[in-house]
Amino acid sequence: MSQSCDRIVDGFKSVGATVDLYHFYNGKHRSAVANTAGSYTPLEVTDSESHSINLAWNQINAKGPYDYIVSFGSHLSMIAAPVFAQWLQTPLIAMIRGNDFDSAIFSPRKRILINDLIAQSKAVFAVSSDKEKKIKSLWPEANVAFVANGINLTEWQASKSEQKFAQEWRTKHLPEGKICIGLFGDLKPKKGLSFLLDSLGKTAIANHLLLLIIGNVSDALQQTLENQPIDYQLEGFQDRYQLLKYYLCLDTLAIPSFYDGMPNVLLEAGAMGIPVIASKVDGMKDVIAHGDSGLLFHPGDPDACRRAFYDFKKLNMADRQKLGHQLQHTIQSQFTEAHEIKHYEKYFNEYFAVTVPH
Repeated sequence: MSQSCDRIVDGFKSVGATVDLYHFYNGKHRSAVANTAGSYTPLEVTDSESHSINLAWNQINAKGPYDYIVSFGSHLSMIAAPVFAQWLQTPLIAMIRGNDFDSAIFSPRKRILINDLIAQSKAVFAVSSDKEKKIKSLWPEANVAFVANGINLTEWQASKSEQKFAQEWRTKHLPEGKICIGLFGDLKPKKGLSFLLDSLGKTAIANHLLLLIIGNVSDALQQTLENQPIDYQLEGFQDRYQLLKYYLCLDTLAIPSFYDGMPNVLLEAGAMGIPVIASKVDGMKDVIAHGDSGLLFHPGDPDACRRAFYDFKKLNMADRQKLGHQLQHTIQSQFTEAHEIKHYEKYFNEYFAVTVPH
């Protein structure tokens, strides 16, 4: 989510907006957004949420006035932004990703927060068409628009050294006839790794697979991996751009999420021409056309999941590459940073009669 925030802030700045970013953090992460055309103010979260938010108000009130208040991400933002917008008599905008909506809508406490946020917002931007539909059905009076994540294509070009790494890695770890399947990111329960292991582990295809897992896994998931029959390589968390060389090791990236937003790994793999097998939810079904630019299966359906992987195994190398190239074309033509900001500009103009949020 921090990557999306940084990208959107930079995108707004690139078209002439001034953005002051106020970042609630818990000591584990700070944003890398540059202090140009605006400012970056880290706000450490204390044991008292109300204290943290009151301190944030002092900062924002001193720095204003603002033309817009935008809520993005954490529940602290959901608590603070509607109040700050009222106190400043400033239009409120909600940017709904995946985690914030999916965790809030079925939480008794957080549902109150997201209700206040969306009901008060002059515009709501959702990261997938599914999120847009769900929000509209619950808040029919809200101005809701789907704005997809974008990617900077120039940052996802493989160097010769990265290509060499991938070739050597495949030679060392991937026996002939095996398919390398990547699972990248913070592999929380919603990401469906345990489901994927259960679906494929007792099939004949299991012996033909190698999972390359890069990211954070729980101790319980680590134990599950050790007790299942599919070969795997587990790497720790990697910096985003360190992933590039690992994408090149893959035959396909798997995203078996039960629910999601629009994962960055989907766009990153696509930008590099890596085919994706994914559950048919949220951003995956917005990006992938089944059988043309990837393979999709119904979320949580083990039979459908198995069919998708069997279908991929049956493809020859040229047809696998064709899936990747079609996905790459989709990303290049519809899901770049420029497309993302252009859509924000369009809706700002529609809702507020301005081109960019100055």
